[in-house]
Amino acid sequence: MLAAAVGRSSRWLREIEAGIASSALEDHIRCAHALGMSTAHIFVPLLFVEHNMPVPRELLMLDDLWDAERACLSILYEHQSAAQSRQALRAIPLMDPKD
Repeated sequence: MLAAAVGRSSRWLREIEAGIASSALEDHIRCAHALGMSTAHIFVPLLFVEHNMPVPRELLMLDDLWDAERACLSILYEHQSAAQSRQALRAIPLMDPKD
């Protein structure tokens, strides 16, 4: 059923499950979406690896990363808002006290 949902053969799905090296990231994303899963299950561990940090086992066992996703998005939103505010303040010309 999953193979059909993502438009692939069952052989392809078995190869993906076996961890075939030729599978693309898009293949895993398509499967996650077909299963109703968030791509956070893929991208959060990649972020840990990218920063040379161990991936917490508890994180891998979570069925639903919705709360963690929302927290991450909130932090990123706040960070970007603060950066925009700093940039806007730099763009305001300083008043000359003589004026």
